Amino acid sequence: MRGSMSRDAPVATAHAGEATGSGRGQSLLSVENLRTHFFTYQGVVQALNGVSFDIRGNEAVGLVGETGCGKSLTALSVMRLVEEPGRILDGEVWFEGKDLLQLTEAEMRRIRGNRIAMIFQDPSTYLNPVFTIGNQIGEVISLHQRLRGKELNRRVVDTLHMVRMPDPERVARQYPHQLSGGMRQRCLIAMAVACNPKLIIADEPTTALDVTVQAAILLLLGELRQETGGALLLITHNLGIVAEICDRVIVMYSGDVVEASPTRELFVSPAHPYTNLLLDAVPKLHQDPSERLPSIPGSVPNLIHPPSACRFHPRCPHAREVCATEKPLLQAVSDGHMAACHLWYPPRRGSWEAA
Repeated sequence: MRGSMSRDAPVATAHAGEATGSGRGQSLLSVENLRTHFFTYQGVVQALNGVSFDIRGNEAVGLVGETGCGKSLTALSVMRLVEEPGRILDGEVWFEGKDLLQLTEAEMRRIRGNRIAMIFQDPSTYLNPVFTIGNQIGEVISLHQRLRGKELNRRVVDTLHMVRMPDPERVARQYPHQLSGGMRQRCLIAMAVACNPKLIIADEPTTALDVTVQAAILLLLGELRQETGGALLLITHNLGIVAEICDRVIVMYSGDVVEASPTRELFVSPAHPYTNLLLDAVPKLHQDPSERLPSIPGSVPNLIHPPSACRFHPRCPHAREVCATEKPLLQAVSDGHMAACHLWYPPRRGSWEAA
């Protein structure tokens, strides 16, 4: 039940997994207090500021927020692919009972592409132009499953069939430049699902595609999740996509998780002012075309000198003194719904009640 909550009310938990009933023991992936910084000549960029969330098996989770909020960096940190001058300073990333941050690089290579796979934004960047599609998918399979010869070739074609690729035998012999953007993206997805991973991380997988191809790729990701029984972490700034295929949503702002909720509840009753403003900025079906869309005031902060306490408070229309002096913890709003906000919980969409 929602209502006003005083600032002195007991905090349910600082960790999203406990409120959702997942926790490390029940979760496929459990990220706890993840901090990643970049050490530059200008100063230390405090990019991830203690990120915590969970993903259960066969669950589709959307990770959303403005450009620069840390969505992609969160995924790269989970995969241990952060390059210099970036460095993971603190936290735990538990996957299938192992803390990935404590594994050797050789142990991580056995997990990447096998148990956890990542689909990147631009297939032109991640497909090698001088090798055929079959060679590139086959390399992933042979690395983790030691298949060779005809058996490997058959598995490559089967994987292209799985991602609904037309004429997969021909495509396996072709080079990336001979394929359309949508077909190249399907090839990246094929590389990701080739070893039946338990978790697929899709980082803006439809950014460079036209609308009709976007729809087909998103439908494919949803179907593959059901067929393989794996989980999906979808990184996107498109809330419409999240509403269509995700079970839960995690909202990030400036390196912090500010809200985590079942998808329907987030859209009906957002509990953080930032989420509320994001939803207000989404075009509505019956909106007057001449009407100007609302925008979030201000701009994303400089993370070399981030705002104190709640990083959103300089842009928040409801900010109070405590927001600049004390960082809010993720607190239970309802069963499975958490928000990191000191002062209020909305009894209904767009109606904020001060504590």
